[in-house]
Amino acid sequence: MKIALFTLDHPGFPCPQIRLIQPFQELADNAQLYDGMEMLKQNVSFSHIDVIIFQRAFPRPQFKGLCSAILQWGKPVIYETDDLLQQVPDHHNKPDYNDELAGNIEWLAREADIVTVSTPALAKYYVDVAKRVVVLPNFLSPRLWNETVLQARPLQQSRVRLGLVGSQNHDKDFALVADLLSETLARFTQVDCVFYGTLPHGIELSERITLVPANYLYEQHPARLARLAIDIALVPLVSSKFNCAKSNIKFLEYGFLGIPGLYADLDPYRGTVVNGENGILCGPDLVDWRDALFQLVEDADIRQRLGSRAQEEVIARHMLPQHAHKWLSVCEEAMAMRSSRAKVFNKVNHSVKLE
Repeated sequence: MKIALFTLDHPGFPCPQIRLIQPFQELADNAQLYDGMEMLKQNVSFSHIDVIIFQRAFPRPQFKGLCSAILQWGKPVIYETDDLLQQVPDHHNKPDYNDELAGNIEWLAREADIVTVSTPALAKYYVDVAKRVVVLPNFLSPRLWNETVLQARPLQQSRVRLGLVGSQNHDKDFALVADLLSETLARFTQVDCVFYGTLPHGIELSERITLVPANYLYEQHPARLARLAIDIALVPLVSSKFNCAKSNIKFLEYGFLGIPGLYADLDPYRGTVVNGENGILCGPDLVDWRDALFQLVEDADIRQRLGSRAQEEVIARHMLPQHAHKWLSVCEEAMAMRSSRAKVFNKVNHSVKLE
């Protein structure tokens, strides 16, 4: 099977990698993924392509005409997204993610044969729009998450390192625990804190607070995360429609490395984190976060138990090889849904000019 992907994201970034490139690498014997935009630029025929996938924000206003032309080919079409892009918070500073784009996304979701999403919460926003919605959860590829990465993680002995990972888009999420972090550092002299991506307001760099610049090339992410030597991960989230539709990817990544975590008690983590067993869910009250964090700082045995059980969960249930066939099944289903219409493809001019 041959699939053409249309995405505006860099192919090395997390969304294309986790959602499409890595799954189809696992399926290399049965399916090949092609760069649709590159094919257009090189004037390569799409006659051999079986399925078209549009990802995330591709249906921006400047590309809606292109989407319309491709839809006329009669090929099976999948719209894939892992974020609620119709509800991007203002503080993400993405003016292109506006009402016009939101309307185009819903238009393409209606036109597509199948919409694939990463979570049940995100699926709810498409069930009344799309012909069919399929939840394909995120999984970790052993090509990146493997024994070599585990060996790259230093083991702290005398100090305890807290870690928060996220881009500037997470500044308001991190701000939820900024005061708690300051309190924790003041109370426990053996605690350090590392931020991977951005510092929250109110936190300044010091001998015990470090910042690692963001790197969005996902193939480099596992080793970089492992080398941070995090002992306790904190994953706060503001309760919003956008955040509640997100996936549990941070639990998967921390869990694979055996890092115990405190997670916002919201949809992304409620279905995976078993409170007190493989992580800790913390509600909106800062007291929940404080009690849980202080307990983990003081008790290495609890940290070890939570981290080990999270690792067992991820390796047993959330690795890609066990689930990659689901991507192929969705493509096959889209082909079956469109089979009668696909017959008109040979009568349609499938040449498209990029403006």
